[in-house]
Amino acid sequence: MGHISLGIAHRLVEKGFVTGVRLEPMLSGDPVFCESCVYAKATRKSVLKAWEGERAKMFGEDVYSDLWGPAPVESKGGKRYYITYTDDCTCLTHLYLLHTKSDAFDSYKEYEAWCNQQLDVLIKVLYSNRGGEYCYGTAPYLIFYILLLFGLVDIIIRFKGGHMLDTW
Repeated sequence: MGHISLGIAHRLVEKGFVTGVRLEPMLSGDPVFCESCVYAKATRKSVLKAWEGERAKMFGEDVYSDLWGPAPVESKGGKRYYITYTDDCTCLTHLYLLHTKSDAFDSYKEYEAWCNQQLDVLIKVLYSNRGGEYCYGTAPYLIFYILLLFGLVDIIIRFKGGHMLDTW
């Protein structure tokens, strides 16, 4: 949305279609710079509509996690963060509302339990954007590491962009 061109505005006033407006001629003769027009005509690079690379073949092979927050306004329940878990095979996304960023690990445990109980699936690879949500404080991280050492959880945490934190 924008405005009509100056030439059209002049013609509308001259022909009497618009009354009560007086347009003054530009002294320099240069075209008028309108920031809104420049912004409206700006273009962006298009976003790819197709997935590049190979998708997971089974549910739970690759799960992508993303944490957002803090929100400027709390939800009705006093939550200011949310985390999503998206399965690469089915694109099924689970969203959990969180009070604090440190609740991310608990939401992962809840999501993993849902996958195990409802679909009889263990998560094999969890991708994160390196936001530190699973390493918030040392206790959850150490418990997670101990579970991995004893083979109770089979997971690899990788990060987008090819950077890997740990492989267990």
